[in-house]
Amino acid sequence: MNTLPLPSFAQRLASHPPSLVFLDALKRGSFPIDCSELEAPLASVLVAAAARSLPKAKFLVVAASDAEAEAFAADCALAGAP
Repeated sequence: MNTLPLPSFAQRLASHPPSLVFLDALKRGSFPIDCSELEAPLASVLVAAAARSLPKAKFLVVAASDAEAEAFAADCALAGAP
């Protein structure tokens, strides 16, 4: 059983300095932002944090398969994405 409170963990991770650099780049519109080497769980935490801080923004995430896309969406929801 997983007892880790993921939304609060995700919020703490989003306040980590490298995460703040990512969020700042999004807010400034500094594109492209290459996140290709991130593991999917961390990427979902960052997308969830970005969705919370930029509620009107839309995000495009490319996944290798439908199953990976669904898993990513589920991870984002667990990380507190609206």
